[in-house]
Amino acid sequence: MDVVRLIPQLYYDLLSRVFPGGMTILAVDFKLGSILAYVLEGASPLQGSAIVLALMVFIAAYLTGQIIAPLSGFLESHVATRLFPVHFRVVREAATTGAGYSSEIQRFLREELSRGHGADISTLKDPDYERAVAVWHDWLLIHDPGMGDRASKVRAEYRMYGGLAVAAIAFIVIHLAASLAPAVRMNGFLLLLAAVIGALCIWGKARTYRVFQRTIINSYYLEKTMPDAEKPQAIGPE
Repeated sequence: MDVVRLIPQLYYDLLSRVFPGGMTILAVDFKLGSILAYVLEGASPLQGSAIVLALMVFIAAYLTGQIIAPLSGFLESHVATRLFPVHFRVVREAATTGAGYSSEIQRFLREELSRGHGADISTLKDPDYERAVAVWHDWLLIHDPGMGDRASKVRAEYRMYGGLAVAAIAFIVIHLAASLAPAVRMNGFLLLLAAVIGALCIWGKARTYRVFQRTIINSYYLEKTMPDAEKPQAIGPE
């Protein structure tokens, strides 16, 4: 296996899972230090190893990022798509109304979308367009890894926004619940800040998903229609 090919995937995991997972741990005030001390109890050399502690924090953040991924998906399906519907329908609009694309690209998209659905694509629903985008992305990863990796980076970014939005909401819920205790005073400024961050992250998720769809459209169209002689050639090892 080409180790170099793993580097982008590690970066995408760091961006889309580890970073939001770490922020969620901080948002809910999870006592990670106490948990790690309990796990490493009796292993003094490991407790004093910065590498071991950093690795365990990384793993905890990654697992948390995976756990909140379904919540991020729920947030996208039931909140972001309703607040910013146009941002999630770039492919649909490009194939039906053009949405600023040339008639040639519009015709190309209609032909690609009609595969298995006949000539009429008016019956396609939003999930059908989402599946088409996913298939085109996978196709790019196989036939043009450079373009596929570029799209993967954008996808990791919009997943990151979703995870951060979940972290902000988790902070609001946990701290509102904690404020019910008589000894805990609610911090209105922090709650407002979390609400603003959450709203901006939902908006950022929608905007970045729009960029992802446009990246897929442009890359897939160029790869399928551009003659091989005109495609940029990758520089091989000397």
